[in-house]
Amino acid sequence: MLFILSFGVVAHEMQVTFLDDNQDKVYFDGDILSVSVTSKEFSSLPKDNPLSLEPVLFLSDCGKEYVSSHFLDDIFIERRDKHCFDISGTLVYPDTMGVMGLRIRVGSEYVVGPFPLIDSSLMEAGSDYGMAITGVAVPGDSLCMYPPLSTFDNLYAIEDTLCFIRRDVGRICIPPGCNVIDHLGALRTISSALSIVTDEKEGLFYAEIDSVSAKLLSQRNAQITLHGIPLTEPVVRSVPFGENAHDTSSLSEKILQAVFLEDTTVHFSVNNVRRYSLMEAYEVVSDRSGTVSAHPDIALQYRPSVQKVYFRLPFSGTPTLRLYTLQGEQVHTQQVASKMRRGHNSISLSEVALQQRMYLAAVEIDDGQGRFFSGARVILVQP
Repeated sequence: MLFILSFGVVAHEMQVTFLDDNQDKVYFDGDILSVSVTSKEFSSLPKDNPLSLEPVLFLSDCGKEYVSSHFLDDIFIERRDKHCFDISGTLVYPDTMGVMGLRIRVGSEYVVGPFPLIDSSLMEAGSDYGMAITGVAVPGDSLCMYPPLSTFDNLYAIEDTLCFIRRDVGRICIPPGCNVIDHLGALRTISSALSIVTDEKEGLFYAEIDSVSAKLLSQRNAQITLHGIPLTEPVVRSVPFGENAHDTSSLSEKILQAVFLEDTTVHFSVNNVRRYSLMEAYEVVSDRSGTVSAHPDIALQYRPSVQKVYFRLPFSGTPTLRLYTLQGEQVHTQQVASKMRRGHNSISLSEVALQQRMYLAAVEIDDGQGRFFSGARVILVQP
């Protein structure tokens, strides 16, 4: 919210009524602005002198900072009576965001304004609704929005999904209901508050939202898509904004959920504003004593048709299979009776009595020197 406290006094000096059908009073290039302006001050203006309008944009929260701006073409002004003017024009989108205002000149001696275009009868506590706002856009060209804001009828409660896109990298999509106008300050900083990064060289693949500066997105669900992800079994890990995820993150720092992979494009959903990193699925899951290390070469695959977990071992040994709920609770441990050779192996789950739900599987093995290695985790569905 930028302007609600700005023009309280000025707004009462002029009675502005919107005559156009713009629902949210936010104007974009080509829109028609049509208002009637009523003031006792107009009665002192001479009737026979020519009238002219000078559009201005109010910028600050003090109601005094404004700039001349040519945001209206085809201006029409007509005097309805001694206290009222009807004014209309076609929007020419300005580079600056602000509340539209006007200065009326009659001849060379009489000047009224400038005054903001605010319909005080529409205003609500805690909102800028009722002000004629224009120039709303994401600064810079590193981030764009789709659909364009100009396609929405109500930017105080957007009626469709809104996506913030970093071209060729990814996007964060917010569900309907987002209030853009009452968070214009956050919109101005969105490029730095919302990051989408895919850096294969550094192994960084994440999307993050800073809840402090991106208030219009805070506490909202989001659908995240990242392109160019060279991972085979990605999992999502959640860490505070600005921090890198790591293989030994605790379970409380992870989002264990479905991750949809299409070629090198990953889709997943989140419900808070943090950093969401994609990493390979191997991690430490052992509850045994001793030094435990993650091993990326212990690959797993679950085949529901035969109810077996297939895996590849980097060395021979006696592995242990562990099953976890998506919340990280261990629900099954199964140790193989005999030693398995290095290479491809499998463990059957046909005799395991579990509820029909999704689980995470992990294989753990002792290398013979007192060290335990944990394999890649895979999501499986128990028949």
